[in-house]
Amino acid sequence: MFVNRTISGMLCAGCSVTEISWPGTVLLVAWTSALLLVLSAASGLSLPIWLAGLLAALGLAGLAVFIRREVSTAHPLIPVWLLRSAPLTRALVGAACGYLALFGPLVLIPQLISQAPGSEARTGLLLSALPLGFGLAALVGDTMLPRTWGDRQRGFAGALLTCAVMVASIFMPVTVRTVVPLLALAGLGLGIFVPANNTVIMRSTADSSASLLGGLVSMARGIGTTLGISLMALALHLGSRADTGAGYAGSTQARPAFIVLAAASAAAAAIALASREQARGQAGRHGEADPSSAYH
Repeated sequence: MFVNRTISGMLCAGCSVTEISWPGTVLLVAWTSALLLVLSAASGLSLPIWLAGLLAALGLAGLAVFIRREVSTAHPLIPVWLLRSAPLTRALVGAACGYLALFGPLVLIPQLISQAPGSEARTGLLLSALPLGFGLAALVGDTMLPRTWGDRQRGFAGALLTCAVMVASIFMPVTVRTVVPLLALAGLGLGIFVPANNTVIMRSTADSSASLLGGLVSMARGIGTTLGISLMALALHLGSRADTGAGYAGSTQARPAFIVLAAASAAAAAIALASREQARGQAGRHGEADPSSAYH
């Protein structure tokens, strides 16, 4: 977020580098770290119960203080006035869901197909189907969809394809033979959804807020990536144990994780369906000044 706001501020004509809120930064790091440690404890990390409870209390208290400061300070870390736009907030949640569905399988799949000794290289090669599908959609996605479709239809179609893959993975075994087409299709869907959702975000406010929007998109992606990793560990921990003989998960144990991925993809599809086509800067009220001017 710092990089987006700083670099964009330097490159944008007439824009200045925004002031960094260091107290807000410290609070953000503190409460997110505390709550992620609690989530790790729920996923099997060996922590005393009293320490996990203390971290949960500190994390929630830090979150409350952070929200109170962001709303009241003249230089918030997160531009809260932009988040008052419901379409923008929904699109940011969609970005987080998209990256959760993108990085979750990269954590989950090795637990399913890396049971044989020395299979790490093969697993890494099989996992490349996901980013390859993502990149293919970025290159030729426009040619695969009707030209009359806007960002709403493209985002919905991409998220729905990914959701269908995750739902299928709940009921069918994910093996070396099935993982490549499943990951390729999931990556293809995400490669269609993510650019369409990014366009909705960047068109949600005035050009002068581009650096702030870039920071918000990066933060949403980071949240999705973090949740994609941590929720997979939690879901595997809570799933029915399977004796694979090598400490790896079986299809039954991985079922809750695929349910999480399907739910995230379904949420992304619903968000895309709820979006509306609009020109840049139409998210705010007519005649309203661009709030980002307070940063310049």
